Amino acid sequence: MNFKIIILLIGIVFLWSCKDGKKTTSDQNPIEISENSAEEIANTFYVLTKYHNEKFEIKVNEITKNQFNKNDFSKKQDNNITQLFAENITQKPDKIILNFDNHQSKTLANNEGTPYDENRVHYSYQGYLPTFNAFVVKTNGYENVKLWLFNKENGKKIELIGIPFLNPSKKLFYCFDYNPFEDEDTTPEILPPTYDLYIYQHHQDKITKLAKIKIAENQEIKEAYWEDDNNLKIQTKEKYLHIKIN
Repeated sequence: MNFKIIILLIGIVFLWSCKDGKKTTSDQNPIEISENSAEEIANTFYVLTKYHNEKFEIKVNEITKNQFNKNDFSKKQDNNITQLFAENITQKPDKIILNFDNHQSKTLANNEGTPYDENRVHYSYQGYLPTFNAFVVKTNGYENVKLWLFNKENGKKIELIGIPFLNPSKKLFYCFDYNPFEDEDTTPEILPPTYDLYIYQHHQDKITKLAKIKIAENQEIKEAYWEDDNNLKIQTKEKYLHIKIN
């Protein structure tokens, strides 16, 4: 009889603990999920990816049209490609030969797709970029377009996605292009295709990638300019961004 009473008491205690619903670990520490998560993702038009560099702090904020035009900087972009040193370049229908100051040369030969279509590439000489002391070559590959900068003195190559636009001190620059593919920085908020804008530090012939901003395809980049050494402003189809770099 005593054993039955003990079992009964245990049962009563268990039922009492379950009164008004169970209390689990998840209930005690609930995960808060915003009811507007789907809407927030749908309204996101840019994503910032910062690369490891302790020297720089980068912030992005949405601004108004008036703020975009508030400080009427000349908007002159120091990216003027010239035709200087044309004598260093030999252009033929199927290849380009670049001659450098160290008496070395680089031959870039077109490939019409041999042995596979994926090997197809065409090179076109763009000119000389004084701020980089470099010859600029555009490469049209199977599924990509790149810009190669070859140092005039030694032929060292820098690969970019587009024309570099330097800030007034020429220590930072940005470039951007249309990107139809996924990459290591693709997120659920911004799916491809996107417009990708990169920010770099520039020192002599060395560049360091500081950040990338992915902008949704429906917000195509229309204009961008350095307001000064530390502030970059971007106009997209319907919105405006301010990027501050400290």
